[in-house]
Amino acid sequence: MVSLLGSSAHHETHDRVVYAQSDWDDILSAASRLGVLPILYFRLQNMGLLADCPEKFVVRCKESWRRTTLTNMRLLHAFGQIASLFQTAGIPIVALKGIYLANHIYPHSGMRQMGDIDLLVPKDDLSQAREILLGLGYTQLAAVAYGDIQAEVEIAHHLAPFVKEGSPTIELHWHIVKPGEGHYLFPVEELWRRTVACQIGNSSVLALTREALLVHLCMHVSYHHLFAFGLRPLYDVHTLISLYGGTLDWVEIASIGASWRVAAGIHLTLAVAQQLFGTPIPPHYQI
Repeated sequence: MVSLLGSSAHHETHDRVVYAQSDWDDILSAASRLGVLPILYFRLQNMGLLADCPEKFVVRCKESWRRTTLTNMRLLHAFGQIASLFQTAGIPIVALKGIYLANHIYPHSGMRQMGDIDLLVPKDDLSQAREILLGLGYTQLAAVAYGDIQAEVEIAHHLAPFVKEGSPTIELHWHIVKPGEGHYLFPVEELWRRTVACQIGNSSVLALTREALLVHLCMHVSYHHLFAFGLRPLYDVHTLISLYGGTLDWVEIASIGASWRVAAGIHLTLAVAQQLFGTPIPPHYQI
């Protein structure tokens, strides 16, 4: 399965897909568990290999891709509504991870499964942003000190999640690392300094620069989840580099890694991505 996801899998050269039925069932189970089933479908379709796959397998993959596409359309609608209200209130937004990746990095938004929307806002705007979400009908999941913004930011890098029936969960971040988390705490101003304007749907917001985004994704894989969050986060790294690797400033990436003290996590994440997917990374990151 992993070889079908990697950059080395080309339609012209790849062997025919021949497995026993039990193998196909195992692939479905693993791909679903690891968060890459819609990605696998898209890859097989692009390589012209779906005809080699059992009908049941294709139906399950296609359904996952269709469901992810519809879910992401709903997320994009909710994001647009929130972004518009935040903009009216003068609250800047940095779109983190999934909502940006699905709409800017992946060839089709249906490839990238998302469970929530992560938004970075200035710490001083958290209270107003919270009130806007509550005004939209969201409720905040139980927090240690519900409604006490200062108490929440002292223990976490985002407020307790906001939920609403039929809508995506929203996480309002003021940072991407918890206060006092490990040795790699760095000023949040470092993030805001590395943002660029972007368009997501009809919304004009901010995103991390590609270099800062890659560092954040590597941190998410290594330090935050200790490589125990399926293949999807690693495939985020692979997709970003495959799309922009030729124009990425690797010196800047190394500089950010040193400044944020996450160089080891970057190195290990990139090496694993290269081993699994053939991700094109500079020689000094390879193992």
